[in-house]
Amino acid sequence: FNAGRYVNTIVTEVKDGTLTVGLKLPGSGLETDWLGFGNFRLTYLGDANTEYTTAAYDETLAGMVARSNTLLAYVGSTGADYRAYPEFSATLRAELGDEIAAVADATTTEEKQALVARFAETFRNIYDCKKSYANYFDSVSSLYEAGYAMAENDTTLLGLLVKYQSTLVDVIAVKWANGAYSKEEAEEMADMKATELYQYLYSNIPHMVDGKYQISNADELKTFAMLVNSGQTGANAVLTADIEAYPDQPMIGITEAMAYRGSFDGQGHTLTLNWTGAHALTSDPAGLFAYLAGPVSNLRLEGTIEAMSPRTGALTGRIVAAVTISNVISNVTMIGHYAGDAALSGLLGRPSVAGIVVKNCMYTGTMISDVSVNVGGLIGWNATTTTMINCAMLGTIKVKNLRSSYGLTNVDSNLLGRASGTLTAQNCYYLPGRLTAEDIQEGYVEVTGVLTGSSAVTEDQVKNGELCYKLNGDQSDIAWYQTLGSDEHPVLDNTHLVVYLKDDGTYYNIIDGIEMASMEKNRALVNVYDMQGRAIRTGVKAKDALQGLPSGLYIIGGKKVLK
Repeated sequence: FNAGRYVNTIVTEVKDGTLTVGLKLPGSGLETDWLGFGNFRLTYLGDANTEYTTAAYDETLAGMVARSNTLLAYVGSTGADYRAYPEFSATLRAELGDEIAAVADATTTEEKQALVARFAETFRNIYDCKKSYANYFDSVSSLYEAGYAMAENDTTLLGLLVKYQSTLVDVIAVKWANGAYSKEEAEEMADMKATELYQYLYSNIPHMVDGKYQISNADELKTFAMLVNSGQTGANAVLTADIEAYPDQPMIGITEAMAYRGSFDGQGHTLTLNWTGAHALTSDPAGLFAYLAGPVSNLRLEGTIEAMSPRTGALTGRIVAAVTISNVISNVTMIGHYAGDAALSGLLGRPSVAGIVVKNCMYTGTMISDVSVNVGGLIGWNATTTTMINCAMLGTIKVKNLRSSYGLTNVDSNLLGRASGTLTAQNCYYLPGRLTAEDIQEGYVEVTGVLTGSSAVTEDQVKNGELCYKLNGDQSDIAWYQTLGSDEHPVLDNTHLVVYLKDDGTYYNIIDGIEMASMEKNRALVNVYDMQGRAIRTGVKAKDALQGLPSGLYIIGGKKVLK
């Protein structure tokens, strides 16, 4: 531009006495969204009939003709670079030809001025048409890819894909190359909803409330995954029921470009995954979300995941953006078969972007690997800067050859399998002795120290409420609950009871005004009396003593209790 190799000449007729000069982003909606530019010259040409005006219009039209000839010689691509070189309609090509021919017949300033306006409008229409063509081909390709990802063991879908592929090659690509679609037709067809393949794949689209897909069953979860994998990567979703996913449930966010970027809220529901045997995960990375770039919260994971992937986590194989994972309990049985520098985890496989926060999460399942592997309860291999807050590892790990390196791995606790980045643990806990390995792989260093910020707890502390109380930190924000005598470990469910600490160091729940401090007390049988000493109930469980009774004062165990 500075060397003068790219010159634009624009002629403007001013009718209201004001000329505004600048470059503005189209369609931004911001009146002040102008772009800075330089190296331009503004010349006043006088009125419409001066020789300067005539010469300027001739120069402008010559430039527009040159640009039109370039566009007419342009050939769009139906290959992998179709978005960089999209086709446009044959009708617009014909309009350019008509405008080029009209230049020779334009003799007056008014005729030249009108022709400049026609060229300008056609150029704009071609730009919009190219965008529509590119979006249409995007939809065509994404729909095919989504169908192909789901085609295994689905003979109906396989038949539709063969039919769709034939249509793609024999009809869509031919019309694309010939510019047979108008801009409006390309826009209308871009949603693909009229195709048989779309209707088969997306017959179970969950309904949306407040911008969030409401997922209530396995069919809707499967469809949601396909929506994300076909381009709706920012779709937000909530679970509205417990769901057991189909064995052929696709992972969500199947490529880094298609990483899931929405928010996924389990609303406390349980999602059961069953990727085993013929449906074992083989792609890399692997997990409910293959690539994750959005927050996940309030979810309980169950089931079994068998994987041959080097980066496998029950929730996600790889995180590619600074996100927060909060209030997630994983009880998934993880089975890994990938040898070497593999990462296997009950939650996150291999985070690799700085700024990840894992808060109020727990793993309670079992991880098994018949090969050498970096294995951790919450993180398999931390390759970035991650913060873990109020988390616990209560699961078990059985591995043939454990890889332990970089001096940060805690073989005893296994909150983390391996670190080539920095993990900051705050108020995190683990059960020691829950990892067994036939061998610590030669060449790697076994580390028996405790990770900074994590502490060992006993099984009694897990059951008696102490761990639950500690996970809630200063007790200002209660996330963890445990009904003593019923829950074997803390849960993220506020229908269970809050754990309190007494001055004597014991932990208890409050049920209808009664302090329940242990499993024995919860199961103990008591008598309930009114204030006149009359027996109301005899031989009932303490935790059920006042259930169904009206509010008032009662005597239980020789003490007055207010309900």
